[in-house]
Amino acid sequence: MQIISSKRKKTYLALQLLRAFAFLSVFASHVLIADDVFSRWGVAVFFILSGFLNALHDVDKDDDVSVQNSFFYGIRKVRKIYKLHVIMTFVAILLWGVSNIDKYLADMVKEVMLSILKLATNLLLISDFLPSEGSIGLVFSEYNIVSWYLSASFFFYLLTPLLVKLTKQIKKPVLIAIISYVLTIIIDVLLVTYMGTDRAFWYIYECPLFRLSDYIIGIQVGYLFAVNGDKEIYNTSVDKSRVMLILGIVGSIVLLCLGQVTESPIRWFINSGFYFTIPAVLLIVSLTMINDRIADIIGRVMVLRSLVVLGDLSAYAYLIHVPVINLVHGVYKRFGTVNIYVWCLISLVLTIALSEIARGKICTQKKV
Repeated sequence: MQIISSKRKKTYLALQLLRAFAFLSVFASHVLIADDVFSRWGVAVFFILSGFLNALHDVDKDDDVSVQNSFFYGIRKVRKIYKLHVIMTFVAILLWGVSNIDKYLADMVKEVMLSILKLATNLLLISDFLPSEGSIGLVFSEYNIVSWYLSASFFFYLLTPLLVKLTKQIKKPVLIAIISYVLTIIIDVLLVTYMGTDRAFWYIYECPLFRLSDYIIGIQVGYLFAVNGDKEIYNTSVDKSRVMLILGIVGSIVLLCLGQVTESPIRWFINSGFYFTIPAVLLIVSLTMINDRIADIIGRVMVLRSLVVLGDLSAYAYLIHVPVINLVHGVYKRFGTVNIYVWCLISLVLTIALSEIARGKICTQKKV
């Protein structure tokens, strides 16, 4: 197959809309105005979209899968937001320390040593490489809880050159995607069966190795777009892209509703997040297909333009929002009863403002 390179680094405004909704879903879950299942949907979208865009942009590059090149590829991918990650980790440590001062006073030496080791795993982006349970969890866990996503993403990025090369060699993206999806279901069922729902949660939701399937599926879809080009994909009939978009939206809504049934026997499936894979893929594919057709609409509608801006800021906002939520809550409750919607609004505005500052002042890179 001939790889079409003309779409490298193309801006997809429609996908930025999807990023915005994915972030808002995660935010709403963390600020307690939405069920945890919303964060599961958002994370699934982010993982698949990351694989999709990395394949689309990098599939025509040299197939250097050496350890050195793979390591530097991972570093390049996280470099833009790494300084922000460091800052937010220390902010989270400060907030955590204030809330757990009694633990430090009870056994200062032990707590300080554990804090140093945990800080090291956080800064090295390996905090999500081992289960966050028992004694291991005292070190391999996150101060800024959402940074597990960055740790998992770093793991994915390290494997990306190899995954893209294998995809190009095998040239069976649909088959690879199906196998990855089915294997994930089988593994998750086995984990829950033998470990129980609670203990298996980290493995089926956070573990980079078992969440890799979403990223791999994203790579397969991105590869399909890269090798087919505009003529075969982007000029597909409007009706087909609309059907896929509707199925993606309806599928996501239905599964979000099912996921909020507390006593549902399939709730552990919801916790894994992988069951959002199919509607997430449909949304990504359909929005990419119609991107050029709705770009003008986005430009004319202020709400959509605002969502695109939020999509642009989502990487920064993701790392910032939980410490902001916690800080706002801590200050707000000193003045009386916390109104959850006021708390949400203040936290969101602050998160967006700080994300804009981070993008302009902290995460700016010099071109090399």
